[in-house]
Amino acid sequence: PVGPSPGPGPFGGQAVASSAPAAASAAPPPPPEHYQPGEIYPHAAGFEAAIGSKDGWRAHMEGASKHFEDYMSKATNKWDWDCKLCGKAMDQGANNHLTSQSHWKVIWQKMKELSSTLPPMHVASEMSRPWVQRHEIPGRGRVAFNHLTGGQVLEEVGGGGGGGGDGGGRGGALALLGDELEEPAAGSEKGEGEEGVE
Repeated sequence: PVGPSPGPGPFGGQAVASSAPAAASAAPPPPPEHYQPGEIYPHAAGFEAAIGSKDGWRAHMEGASKHFEDYMSKATNKWDWDCKLCGKAMDQGANNHLTSQSHWKVIWQKMKELSSTLPPMHVASEMSRPWVQRHEIPGRGRVAFNHLTGGQVLEEVGGGGGGGGDGGGRGGALALLGDELEEPAAGSEKGEGEEGVE
C-alpha cells in the first residue's frame, strides 16, 4: 500500500490513496467548468477517494461504465471491446470489466507508478491524457472514455480530439509512464495527433 506523500506531487493533487476502505458514495456532479464539447457523460469528481478501495471504485465507475456499455452497444451492435489500460478484452461487457477488481488494481498500480499523488480534477478530466481510451464508431467518429473520471466525449468524424488510431483492436500493454503526465506549460497544449491511450 502507498501512504500519503510528504508533499504535493507534480500535479499539485491528492496523495495516491492506500488500500484503506473509502466511503462508497455517489460522486457529486462535476463543476460546469469540466464540461467539454461533445460530452455524452460527465466527468465525476471523487476518483481520488474512490481509488482507495475496490468498493469505492465500483461505486464511482458504475454509472459511467453502464452508460458507456449502453451507448456503444447501440452505436456498434456489439458489447465487447478491448481495454488498452489492462491489455485485456472486455468480453463480459464494459460495465462488468470497468467496475471489476482486476481493472481497479491496474488503475491503482498505474497511477502509483506515475506519481505519489493523483492529478487534480482539472488535469484528470483532460481528454488528451494517457488514461483516456478512444473507441471507434464506424462512420460516426469515436467515443473517448476517461478511465479516471468516467467522462465520455463523442468525437465526431472530422472533429477535434487528441490521439489517433482505431481504438478497437488489441494492442500491447499501455505505458502510462513518462512526460505525458506533466502539467502542460502555459500556452502549450497537446494538439491533434499526439499520443494518448487509443
